[in-house]
Amino acid sequence: MSFQLSSKIAIEISKWNCPVCSFENNDHYYYCEMCGYEDTVYHLINTNTEYNFENKKIKAMHIFPKKTIMPVLSCNNIEHFQQNITLLVMHCYNKIGGIWLSCSNCSVDVIKQTYTWIKNVYPSLWVGINLVGETIIKMLEFIQEFKPDGIWSDRSYITDEEIQNIPKIIIDSFKRSNWNGLYFGGTLFKYVKQDGDVNKILENSIKYMDVLTTSGNGTGIEINKEKIEKIYNQVSEKILVAIASGITSDNILRLSKTCDIFIVGTSITDKNSNIIINKLTELYNALNALNALNALNA
Repeated sequence: MSFQLSSKIAIEISKWNCPVCSFENNDHYYYCEMCGYEDTVYHLINTNTEYNFENKKIKAMHIFPKKTIMPVLSCNNIEHFQQNITLLVMHCYNKIGGIWLSCSNCSVDVIKQTYTWIKNVYPSLWVGINLVGETIIKMLEFIQEFKPDGIWSDRSYITDEEIQNIPKIIIDSFKRSNWNGLYFGGTLFKYVKQDGDVNKILENSIKYMDVLTTSGNGTGIEINKEKIEKIYNQVSEKILVAIASGITSDNILRLSKTCDIFIVGTSITDKNSNIIINKLTELYNALNALNALNALNA
């Protein structure tokens, strides 16, 4: 199996009878202790089954009532994060929906320190966490300890199959951690292999995430027009859609027809990962004009 549960994740095993030897298993979620059969189903009690039927779009729009921009910060140390965050708050606090902290250039401990600092200094700022390159276990441990406003995972483990083992474990863990933040789940995301029936993948994504987060084929690459149109047309009635690559002041208005949240990083930072306020302002001004027009037509 490609994914093993950890003792640090609270689970309840559901009794199941092995289809090969009929032994009733009580102590393992997929491995028959009598004959060694490995099932494709994880036999776990899911305490968060109602999540599938929640109106996730209304939940997310309570936080993000209009189309919005979210900078992602990827710094080397807490001091660097503090400099960038202070600059953002000073110039753009009311212009952005929130921020993302990424550990692509630092350790998870630095993210923990930075998150704690932000919530002490700017408690009303919406802060999401993206633990790039870390396991799902690390993400769930972070949620248990810090209860962040949001979690973004490039890999959501959504497939085109009817049974969604790992996504069920993820949302069940949210419930067991008493966490009700927003889950930005990666779907058809850059560098993440996700083969199969795209329609079914999108259908399953609606059930297991609050905001579908997608991208172009790589960092800084604009998403393909046909790809984002297909995604948005299929899921936008049920959940919000975020794009996390290739956003510029030249294409944000066009993309806004098929996107709700724009996650921006390399387009608003220099080679040293410092925020360039002018570039962020250009993006905001372009999007704000659209939001103002939508408000008039509402």
